Amino acid sequence: MKKCLGNNFGLKLLSVFVAILIWLMVVNVDDPEKTKAFVIPEQRIQMTNVEEAQAKAEQDQDGKKVYSVVRDDDESGNVTVYVTARRSVLDKLTSADITVSANMQNMTLQDTVPYEVTVPGVKRENVQCFPVAMRFVLEDKSEKTYAISLSTSGQPASGYELGDVKIREGENIIIAGPTSITKTIDKVEVQVDVSNMSENKTVTGSVVITDRNGNNLSKTQMDSLEIKTSSGALIKDNEVNAVVTLWKVQQNIRLKVDTSQIQVADGYILTSVDLTPSTINLAGSEATLEALNGELVIEGIINSTGATSTIEQNIDLSDYLQDHYKKALKLESGSATAVSVRIQIEKVGTTTVSVPVSDFTIIGQAEDMKIVLTPADKVPVEVRKEDDNAAAITAKDISVTMDLSNYQNEGNYTVELQVELPDGYALESVPSIKVNLEKIQPVTETETETTEE
Repeated sequence: MKKCLGNNFGLKLLSVFVAILIWLMVVNVDDPEKTKAFVIPEQRIQMTNVEEAQAKAEQDQDGKKVYSVVRDDDESGNVTVYVTARRSVLDKLTSADITVSANMQNMTLQDTVPYEVTVPGVKRENVQCFPVAMRFVLEDKSEKTYAISLSTSGQPASGYELGDVKIREGENIIIAGPTSITKTIDKVEVQVDVSNMSENKTVTGSVVITDRNGNNLSKTQMDSLEIKTSSGALIKDNEVNAVVTLWKVQQNIRLKVDTSQIQVADGYILTSVDLTPSTINLAGSEATLEALNGELVIEGIINSTGATSTIEQNIDLSDYLQDHYKKALKLESGSATAVSVRIQIEKVGTTTVSVPVSDFTIIGQAEDMKIVLTPADKVPVEVRKEDDNAAAITAKDISVTMDLSNYQNEGNYTVELQVELPDGYALESVPSIKVNLEKIQPVTETETETTEE
């Protein structure tokens, strides 16, 4: 047996060597070693022991100097990592797998901190990065107090509106850091997400600092700052506590308008008040909604002396609520803010009847003209009762004809209407309507073919 194993030993050893060589050739052909670049954005670069390094710098410089990052004009703050490995390894690797950090305790005499790069499954000697280090400089330290601006994102759950947001740590914030950064600060904002909230709660808000160019400070710049409350307590991770108060939405609140400041002329009376919309959905504190008792009266907006004709006015309800209820009441999100008010004033002995435009008889309309009417819904017809025994009049008793025979060209016109009334009534004034005539563009043969296709 030993003799068999020993036979042709050199040949057998050569066979093993050839097999290994062939295997290496196959591996190198099918799974070659390559180098691939991965860009790690600045916000993912981890800086550690920053507070300790800044504290030491302040101690060494009597509290007058702090570290700030130095970059050339063409540097973005990103780090490019070059990884050399088998293609099978690189294909599975993403930038999210790579960790880049800068430990401030490793600062050199040249005020640079080498980047430490970790790539899972790859040896350190097969990883390079550019730039190789983060550069710092000692510069003057400054400190200033800023007012906090609040911004919210998202919408509360259905049936709720955002009532109020307050920062538990206070309305002001103190920022200390390198003068090159602090002098560029324009606004300090706390961003709070209220998406799908359905109850009052305290949530975390992120501190975002914007420079005078409207750009948010980078992560590296933020890391160079010391952010404190107005009482001097350090704010960690750039986060504060926001107390969010929600309001329930009450639907179908009736709208009314106060007419006490309208004085009509002698011989006239106020006959009706119409509001469009007539109901709205409001959100407010529980006490405010309870006090409304299902009705919002618009006061102090409409006034007139010696009125002899119908008063029409639009009211911006959003502005009205802000002026009269401050922060205790608001419209439901997405609601129209305009309220149209029509106050009918009639001469004693007359009646105004609103006749639907859809009931008009239109004659003389040019076939190649499209018409748009204003108003598009109803036109008021003022009539006078001449027979005390005549029955009450309604819109169905009135026949209105709009004759467009003299209006055959494009343009805007005011057209007097022809009105027929039942016995016992006469017109007090001739009603009219605004008409816009627009030529109908003929459909070309090409357009027709395109439609059919």
